[in-house]
Amino acid sequence: MRKERQVKSMKKTIIIGIIVLVLAALAASAYYIAFPGGQLAMPEVREAWHEWGEITSETTEIISHVVIYNPSGISITIEEVNYAIYLNDIKFATGHLDSPVQVPGQSEAEIVLRTYINNTEIPAWWVSHLQNGEKTEVRAEGSAKIKAFGMTFNVPFSIPAQTVETDLEERFDFYNMTIEIADVPFLNESLTVFIEEADTNWGTVAEEITELLHHVVLLNTYDYPVHVPNMTIEYEIFVNDILLGTGTVPVEEKTVMPNETYELDFSTIVNNTVLDDIWVSHLLNNETSTVVVKIYVTDGETRVLVHEEIRTFETEILESLRYSAGS
Repeated sequence: MRKERQVKSMKKTIIIGIIVLVLAALAASAYYIAFPGGQLAMPEVREAWHEWGEITSETTEIISHVVIYNPSGISITIEEVNYAIYLNDIKFATGHLDSPVQVPGQSEAEIVLRTYINNTEIPAWWVSHLQNGEKTEVRAEGSAKIKAFGMTFNVPFSIPAQTVETDLEERFDFYNMTIEIADVPFLNESLTVFIEEADTNWGTVAEEITELLHHVVLLNTYDYPVHVPNMTIEYEIFVNDILLGTGTVPVEEKTVMPNETYELDFSTIVNNTVLDDIWVSHLLNNETSTVVVKIYVTDGETRVLVHEEIRTFETEILESLRYSAGS
């Protein structure tokens, strides 16, 4: 059940997926509003695919190709479509029809929409999402200019708000993990640290930082007592060589008996201000990110790297949004 919830959360966190999907309906919505119950039947979206356009530090362009079918016998021209997309009332993206498109009666035509995400709003959206209980309301507003019967109609439209929820806290929890600690001058021996449980909750969420609060239970799996000296564990989290977060774990001296646990409470500080840089680096790296976690121990004088975790994450955001009627 936990794994199913995590997979569901992961899909929902792709906010850009919701954004791109609403684009396919924009022209059709305007068309329908212009002629409700009249001689023009509502067009059908037959196919939609998307590609990344120009990606800069400030803007991400998405080019959406939408094939629509006009079931009526009357030709119409979609002259303009302009829209804005809001996440929790933050103006996150704007877009427009690439060029006018004529849709003959009982025929298909392809429209091209260009959407521009304001990358600089990603940190603000992230903060709003967490402060809203990991919920985001996605809505779109815009207008279309449509020509039919020799007349031009200006039609405002809106996409009703949809709520997207995540449960990221659970994804930060883990169980039964081991870390090898070796070659540390101020430790008497190499150790295999067994993490029985790590539970995470949100702490302070501010404009520039997000705090994660961790409660970790370590278990002495040896058949003899282990002496833990006074020391500090420090760690750094990098995504595509960008420092995303850091943490410090004070460790108090204690002798831990066999099968006895040792509990730690500490926090991770995430730098919200680099989230847009990470997004851009992920896209420019063919939707691939390398996450590196470096763990150090120090006695105040000597700092030693004791563990490095490297994981690669790949996405196919736009490919997963390809649409074909009947599929």
